[in-house]
Amino acid sequence: NRSNLYLQKEDWGLCEKLSLQALAIAEELNDLRNICHDCRTLGQVYAEKKSRNKQEECYTKALEASKKLKEEAEQRIDHRNLGELCLARGYKGRSEDHFKAALEISKKMAEKKEIATDYRHMGNLSFNNGNRVDAEKYYLDALNLTLEVGDKNGTAQDYTYIGNLKFKSGQIDEAEVNFDKAVDYFKETNNKPSLLQLFLTVARMELMISRT
Repeated sequence: NRSNLYLQKEDWGLCEKLSLQALAIAEELNDLRNICHDCRTLGQVYAEKKSRNKQEECYTKALEASKKLKEEAEQRIDHRNLGELCLARGYKGRSEDHFKAALEISKKMAEKKEIATDYRHMGNLSFNNGNRVDAEKYYLDALNLTLEVGDKNGTAQDYTYIGNLKFKSGQIDEAEVNFDKAVDYFKETNNKPSLLQLFLTVARMELMISRT
C-alpha cells in the first residue's frame, strides 16, 4: 500500500493524495474494510496537518463503515480514535461516549489487555475533567489487568500515568516510586522512545522540585 509507505516517510501531501484516490475507489466498490482503512489513514494525515475538522470527518466515516461491517473490534478502533480526538478538542461528553463504547466492546469480548487500554482512556478523561479519584481508580484497574496478562509495555504506561497523577497531587515520593517502576518495565521491553519521554518527565519534575 503506497499510502502507508508515504505515511511512514511522513510525506503527508502524497499520502493524502493517494489515500483520497484509494478511498474514492473503495467507496465506488462499497468496499467497507478499505473505506475504514483509508479513512483512518487520512485521519492520521489530517492530525499531522492540524486539520481537526477533516480528521473528525474521516474518523466518523470510518466508524460508520465499521458499524456496517458489524465487526466490533474494528468499531473499537474508531471509537478510540474519536474519543482521543474529541478529548483533545475539549468535547468531553462526546469523548466519554466513545471511550465507554470502546470499553463496552472490550468487556463483551472479554479481552483483558484491551479492557486495560480502555480503562487508561477513561482515566485520562477523568484526569482531564479534574476528577483525580476516578482517574486513579481507572489507572489502577488498568494496572491490575496489565500485570495479570503480562503486558509489560501496558504496565509501564500505567505506572507512568499513576506517577504523573501523584506528582500533580503533590505526592512526590509516591510519584517517584511509580516512575521508577515504569522505567524498569520500559527497559525490559526496550521501549526507548517511551523511556526517553519518561526521563524527560522525571527531569522536569526534579527541576520543579528544586525551584520550590
